[in-house]
Amino acid sequence: MDENKKALHMLKQSELKQLLEEQESDYLDFKQQFPEDNIDLIHDILCMANVISEKDRYLIYGVTDDGVIVGIENDPNKKTQANILDYVSQSNFNRIPRIRLQDFQLDGHVIATLIISNRREKPYFLTKDKTHNKKTIRAGVVYSRLGDTNVPLKKSSTESKIEHMWRERFRLDLSPAERLSYYLDDPENWKKIDGVNNYHYVPFPEFQLIASREEQRPFKVEWTEKFPDKEAFRLEMDAIYHSTILERHTIIECDGGRYYLPLPQLDVVNDVQKWRIDKNSPIYRISRLFRQCQDLDETMNSIGIVIID
Repeated sequence: MDENKKALHMLKQSELKQLLEEQESDYLDFKQQFPEDNIDLIHDILCMANVISEKDRYLIYGVTDDGVIVGIENDPNKKTQANILDYVSQSNFNRIPRIRLQDFQLDGHVIATLIISNRREKPYFLTKDKTHNKKTIRAGVVYSRLGDTNVPLKKSSTESKIEHMWRERFRLDLSPAERLSYYLDDPENWKKIDGVNNYHYVPFPEFQLIASREEQRPFKVEWTEKFPDKEAFRLEMDAIYHSTILERHTIIECDGGRYYLPLPQLDVVNDVQKWRIDKNSPIYRISRLFRQCQDLDETMNSIGIVIID
């Protein structure tokens, strides 16, 4: 879905300095050096990735627990991003967290910061036990942090925290309108109802898109007349959660029902009228659910509708 398109934040040196002024917390952990045992590295990543926080998470290497910079230039366990990604990929994560390692020069020392992106894919866990030097990360166990401390290898996150993670994964912590916006980016899971232009979202069928045929009426502008069948109709689509209408959007039925296009916005630029549609708008994403005679974007481009990405 849309979250996967977001680029991982690049940390600026000014942001690093601000982090170094903070105390260790659920999203911030100072390490004097990289761990000698990679089991500890994977455990740290799991714990950080599962933190309940709106912030990205930071493992900062070359800094003592009380914030003194000592650097990693002489660290025998120093890792590269390639090292870390290889080890993570070999560790049987249920989902791979998005991570980036950045090096900084600060106060005459090298500091490495491992950034773990805040994402709604929690909980992260391993699907197979991973053992080394008598330490084991147990398959299926959800590790996290309690304040500035990792949950130990032989324990697990609390039931309430794990429940919160699953609710976040399925967007159950969001409002119905926010959940609808997210589910519209999952067109494969919307199912047509009874052969008409009504849909429900299969994982959560209380979300429906219902066409109001009673309000169907003729619609005529210059681009609707570019189809072989020039007759077009305005169709209102209600986005419904249980029995509550969350939103109402307009679809234009064109060419005898061969196309169902999102109603674009008419803008005037330098005295020239342009029809435009935002690809991120709810109505554009709803229109992707309809069976079109040809590709939706190609059709709109061919009749002069500008698509804004």
